[in-house]
Amino acid sequence: MKILYLSSGRIWKSSGNSIQVLAEIQELVARGHQADLLLMPHRKLVDAERLALESLRQELAGWGSRLRTLDLLSDSRVWLQPLLMEVYARQLAPMAREYDLVQAHDMRTAGICARVRSMGAARRFIYDIHGAALAEAVFGGSLALDSPVYRQRQGWERRAVAASDGCFVVSRFFKEWVCREYGANPAHVWVTPSSTYLPELTEASWRQARREELGIGERPVLLYSGSMHRWQRAEDLLRLYPQLAAHIPGLFLLVLTQETDMATAHLRELGVDPADHHVRCLPSAEVQAWMSLGDVGALLRHDHLLNQVASPVKFADYLSAGVPVIISPGVGDSSRLVEESGLGHVWREELETPAQLAETVKGLLARRSDAQRAACRELCRQNFTWEETMKVFDEVYAALA
Repeated sequence: MKILYLSSGRIWKSSGNSIQVLAEIQELVARGHQADLLLMPHRKLVDAERLALESLRQELAGWGSRLRTLDLLSDSRVWLQPLLMEVYARQLAPMAREYDLVQAHDMRTAGICARVRSMGAARRFIYDIHGAALAEAVFGGSLALDSPVYRQRQGWERRAVAASDGCFVVSRFFKEWVCREYGANPAHVWVTPSSTYLPELTEASWRQARREELGIGERPVLLYSGSMHRWQRAEDLLRLYPQLAAHIPGLFLLVLTQETDMATAHLRELGVDPADHHVRCLPSAEVQAWMSLGDVGALLRHDHLLNQVASPVKFADYLSAGVPVIISPGVGDSSRLVEESGLGHVWREELETPAQLAETVKGLLARRSDAQRAACRELCRQNFTWEETMKVFDEVYAALA
């Protein structure tokens, strides 16, 4: 199948979102599809961004994919958007006719594709929804709830769902929400969670050697891997660590993040002894190996729609490294999987004090073994590997074809 995959995001920048998009395209190509990426960069990019975009073009070419672009105008006035969307749709229509399927990844491109579909220029159209973008913008403060811009973007999404042949979403809860919010047919909404690869687990000798280098030895390790962004609740986790350490003898904190200075500053403010923690920035290819040093991982999230529908790839990464997870309730399907498997603990903060949580963590640490690592990785394999996720894509594309 010839697929034109669309996004107006900055996919040329390394992020969890861009990694998922590019991995999805690469997997489609590996299965024999022609999958090209169309981006909508702003007309005025700085030189560094143009170089990164060209590097992305070359990377895609190495897979057998093409990078296509439509210039995005910077004018954000609400009243002008319908005209701009019409312009974009008319520019996209000739390209769309070259493909069997257009697959939009965000609200803007989905809204444009809905218009292209109404023009008869798209044979098939799928809206690939990786998250609750409106809820995320409201939570981050860049968009006011029920503002004119909010309602306009909501309209793009509503029309895209209605015009599409179906939607990919990242969790069961998200599927229920899309069907309830936009009236989508459940039979045409398919769950394709944020996915990862499952490399071989690092050898015990390697893990022990790294532990000795860091001065950890046999101390239990609480792991945090991720950014210091507010929505990831990194600061909350750093504040939680001393409270857990007060009840868990020798507990060591390992933080893997790109924002090392910020993490170190927070730990200094909290008075955490440098001998009790290590903060490190790693190339993405090395993160999974270092995560395997952890004995229990932490994934805290706010009780908000953007997290309720989510499929955090970090959860999959923890499991692939063989690490059980302390997680907040209502994080997509992840919290449910933790409760059902017992490979971690769902921490309900309003009901369970940090001291009580520490006792639960002690129980997880007491069960730490190769068998537990293998069970974590099997849970990942069944639910979050590209091998399993692409089976859904294969079935849907076969039906559409």
